[in-house]
Amino acid sequence: MTAGQVARREGMFSALGQRRFRLLWWSGVGQSIGLGMQQITLGYYVFDLTRSGFWVGAVAFMGFIPFFFFSPVAGSLGDRMDRRTLLAVAQASSGAAILTLALLILTGQAAIWQVLVVALVSSTGQALTVPIRFAFVTDLVERPYLLNAVALNSLSQNVARTAGPVLAGVLIAALDAGGTMMINASGYLLGLIPLMRLPATGRPEHAPQGSVLGAIGEGVRYSLATPVILYALLLSNFGFSLFGMVYISMMPVFAKEVLGRGSLGLGMLSAAAGLGSVVGALVLARLGDYPHKRRLFQGFYLLFFGALLVFTLSPSYPLSMVALIFAGAGSASHISVGSVMVQTETPRELQGRVMSLWTWGICLNFLGALPVGALSEVYGAPAAMTGSILCGLLFGAAVMIRYHRILPGREPAAVESGAAS
Repeated sequence: MTAGQVARREGMFSALGQRRFRLLWWSGVGQSIGLGMQQITLGYYVFDLTRSGFWVGAVAFMGFIPFFFFSPVAGSLGDRMDRRTLLAVAQASSGAAILTLALLILTGQAAIWQVLVVALVSSTGQALTVPIRFAFVTDLVERPYLLNAVALNSLSQNVARTAGPVLAGVLIAALDAGGTMMINASGYLLGLIPLMRLPATGRPEHAPQGSVLGAIGEGVRYSLATPVILYALLLSNFGFSLFGMVYISMMPVFAKEVLGRGSLGLGMLSAAAGLGSVVGALVLARLGDYPHKRRLFQGFYLLFFGALLVFTLSPSYPLSMVALIFAGAGSASHISVGSVMVQTETPRELQGRVMSLWTWGICLNFLGALPVGALSEVYGAPAAMTGSILCGLLFGAAVMIRYHRILPGREPAAVESGAAS
């Protein structure tokens, strides 16, 4: 029996049997609760303050700057330094930024420019956290357990993402935005407790030498020369993130202007997407070391955009909820499968830098939010989002057709490397 078959036989939660990964998993729960609450609370507060889709998009756009500039640097640092320490510092900085905004709101001193600054600082912490956390998983689990570990990592984020928005909606109604932000910050900070129980990893054995820019360039060259990685980066970073994931930033506008719902209704919409993400993660965890990852990667891409189009055009709140469940399942599963495709094609000494290019696509999500927000002021949110979705479908189809003849139908590298571990 191969190592991959053993991993599948051990069940849906096999990777959690490894203590070090379990601690990282619990730290991700705390961080994800904070992030899930933050996205809803910030969007609601800004829209309530300004009544402008443009400013909602502008706050989301603040995430573009740190992810664009710092995500590649974070990957290089993660290949050079102790990953646990870097994660702790980055997560603490995000929590401190949200705590600062909470105090400003509670004292009546918050202005839109301060919200923009806090969004920038918090996103900087996220830009440092995301690629390092992805790379850290490969340090803590054996290769045959990688898809299961990535799916469970996604599960922790999306369970919290499901609970976080609902909690935010209830708390906004009870405590207003300031009190909600205080609780929001505690999610980030509580996530530090299991993280600090992990042993320090120290400097990686094959740490890159020379300058940070030179190390980043090495990761870029490897990614461009590896067809599977380049394919995943194109489809996910540009198609999925730039044109699709902007819907999260526009959710407050849809909730209030299209569906006529308040803070609790907004939280329930986001929770529906989170619920779908949980279902998608559970399905992937059950599949184990599934060999046909490219088919899953493409199928979940199409599921996400199809469901998102239904949500965008829906005038009905129940239909919108159902559509977001399917969109959430497609998005989380697409990201998880793509992450494994990239990681299994990358040697350990390049994991941080290559995964930073993978997570760099998050900045394109924020970049796309600004024009969609601006267009929604002129044409309305449904028309602006529909245009973005159609662009994502056309771009995705072009990439799939282009790489159909280049990539094999089955990805043996993941199975072989897992069996050899």
